[in-house]
Amino acid sequence: MRSYSAATRLFSMLLVAFLFTACATTTSSPQEGDVLVTTQPAAVVTAEGNIVTVPTELVTLHPGLITAWQGTDPGALRVYFSDEAVVVTPAGTFTGWEQIHTSWITPALPLTSYVLTPSSFTREGDIIVESGNYLYRVTKEGDIEDMSGTYTYRWRQQPDGTWRLVAVDVK
Repeated sequence: MRSYSAATRLFSMLLVAFLFTACATTTSSPQEGDVLVTTQPAAVVTAEGNIVTVPTELVTLHPGLITAWQGTDPGALRVYFSDEAVVVTPAGTFTGWEQIHTSWITPALPLTSYVLTPSSFTREGDIIVESGNYLYRVTKEGDIEDMSGTYTYRWRQQPDGTWRLVAVDVK
């Protein structure tokens, strides 16, 4: 049996991720009107080398969400949160869009090198639960700081047909 080095495994994972990204297509996100976004492939390769299938309902949402987090307009994230969403972070709990917008999103933007790596998607009734890892950079007082951790998103289809976050847990 042949053993592979960590560098070989990392290179293989990066190559697979590159191939998935190269196969991505550009489509219009139903939540963003006529804005074109590059869709994430229907599968994501995790750091552990696992392949995670992204539910069809969420495939067009991820690229726009990542772009919004990297931007400077906190309002751009509005289409991803329900009015009654709850966000739980180490810094506190934020309830409802207005509090999430003013107390959590606005102070955080912009994030650079923002990456979400889903590790699982499960269904709980009418909710899709997404869990994974995040990584981004922030600039605080002129210093660049890498931030990473885990997240759990709970997505629910709204009466208008869009999928929005109803709960976010960031650790």
